[in-house]
Amino acid sequence: MDFTGEDMANKLKDNDNSFHVEGVNGTNLKKQVEERCRRAQADNTSFALMILNINKVERVKDILNHPLADELIIKIDQRLRDYLGNGKIIWCLGCKFVAILSGLGTVKKYDEVAKDIVALFSRPFRVGAYELYVTVNMGISVYPEDGRDGDTLLERANLALLCAKDADNNKYSFYSYAMDFDGYKQLTLLKDIKDAIGQDQMELCFQPIVNLKNLELLSAEAVVCWEHPSLGMMMPYEFMPLAEKTGVVKVLFNWMLEQVCRAYKGWQGKGLPPIKVSIGYSNMNFLEQGFIQNIKNVADMVGLKPDFLIIEITEDILIHYPETAVFRIKNLHALGIQVAVKGFGAGISSLAYLNSFAIDFLKLDPLFIRNISSDNTGLVIAQHTINLARDLRVKLVAEGIESWNQLSHLRKLNCYAGQGELYGEPLNKKSFRKVLARKRCKPVRINDSKVEERQRRQYFRIRFIQLLEADMTALRNHEKAADIGNTKVVIRDIGLGGLRFNSDIKIPIKRDLILQFKTELLGQNITLYGRPVWWEEMSKGIYEYGLEFTIDENERTALAKLLNQVQIRMRNNINFADGRFISISPERYFEIRRS
Repeated sequence: MDFTGEDMANKLKDNDNSFHVEGVNGTNLKKQVEERCRRAQADNTSFALMILNINKVERVKDILNHPLADELIIKIDQRLRDYLGNGKIIWCLGCKFVAILSGLGTVKKYDEVAKDIVALFSRPFRVGAYELYVTVNMGISVYPEDGRDGDTLLERANLALLCAKDADNNKYSFYSYAMDFDGYKQLTLLKDIKDAIGQDQMELCFQPIVNLKNLELLSAEAVVCWEHPSLGMMMPYEFMPLAEKTGVVKVLFNWMLEQVCRAYKGWQGKGLPPIKVSIGYSNMNFLEQGFIQNIKNVADMVGLKPDFLIIEITEDILIHYPETAVFRIKNLHALGIQVAVKGFGAGISSLAYLNSFAIDFLKLDPLFIRNISSDNTGLVIAQHTINLARDLRVKLVAEGIESWNQLSHLRKLNCYAGQGELYGEPLNKKSFRKVLARKRCKPVRINDSKVEERQRRQYFRIRFIQLLEADMTALRNHEKAADIGNTKVVIRDIGLGGLRFNSDIKIPIKRDLILQFKTELLGQNITLYGRPVWWEEMSKGIYEYGLEFTIDENERTALAKLLNQVQIRMRNNINFADGRFISISPERYFEIRRS
């Protein structure tokens, strides 16, 4: 049997649920990179450290055999050496290769070599009777720009590799400043997620879904939170994509389903009101053979009928796998399980496909809720979707309700139900039992529409004509860094209560996340601390955040004196720029930083 070209590529793709990036940290490798750093420093030269990850090799092992996979690695090694030449240092570590290139001088020349290396993988590798196609991703760090020691260069090349794998197959990335903050966190999670369940770090939580008119608790969405030993509590959106990439998602959702069933069984034993519980499955899980039988088996094991469940799926399933979706939804209904479409409205073909499926619930994408009070487009789409759901006799749930203003608009539009931070963060099992016992769930935030003006007047605020550059890092507390690096941001305004800033990094809004800002103003180095309380996307990849200070009164008094001086200077000089100010837009600033 001879797999060639597209046949082999498709076979590998069908079986590919493996993705794992580990730090390349062999003792011998570290020593040699350190030695190369010392030589480069002495010679005043540069070099590039390249980490290549060869994709699909594990699948070759599974489909064919280990000797053929080993021979494939040898063929890849030989092709790399033929191109790079004997003068270049190459290590082979399983499915990874590490190369050091020196003497090229400029990043542009290293970039040209990286393009050539990727091109090497456009041709198949002849292994025995097979022609095998594999892909590559590559992360690159450059001495001395990205680090002056081996540990730093290896770490940053790994961060760049992670970024390249996020982009697509056959992509490479050079390390950039933005990877410190976001990339190191992702690398840490990627390394730790496989052991998280066994080490009892995962916690089942429930987010209430509430009747917006009378506050009745209608159902709950089950979510898994991860109490990471060094990064703290992680919400699903922070690690679930990594669970899919590593293949852990199947084990994770089986654990989650069993925990949900056992929690529901416990509620029954205590005589608590019966409600529906929704679980948002990944596309990979939903399309997997035996998906429905597995749900039935777990429910049977716990001693329950599965008819209390709502299975949430994405629009992508309906659009790209319509026949499978129809079949699965029909079989779920046969078990009494209802189906909801989450993120509704974000897909391009929502209305065209909706009529073909027996959907029980639509969950309106938070995108249309976020600016419903200020964006007429979002308001119109929300109104149209609510009317559509009513006409189709499908119940609609608004996701991501964060404020009383949003709730007020949704009530006026006669939206049936909703969920979001206005009603609280996801609750652990003990806390949710109290809400379930009452069968009602009130908003946990005060009515911001009544206090918003008072809050605006509480502290004066200085809006800078130019943007103030700052270094931002995340802390576990005010003294200790959270080991997820730092990044540059630009501050738009500062008051005694907080500041507003822009970043090209997506930052979670969490009460236990403390951010530290270091900048210069009026010749003084200042350090400010606070927690992010809101965000919005200004433009593609550029975000705006509101920060609430966590400083004491002495610090606030010192800040007031400084801001008062700034205000006086700004009144006297419209071009005031005594600080780390920049005179370009946020979009242009971050574009330059990334280049």
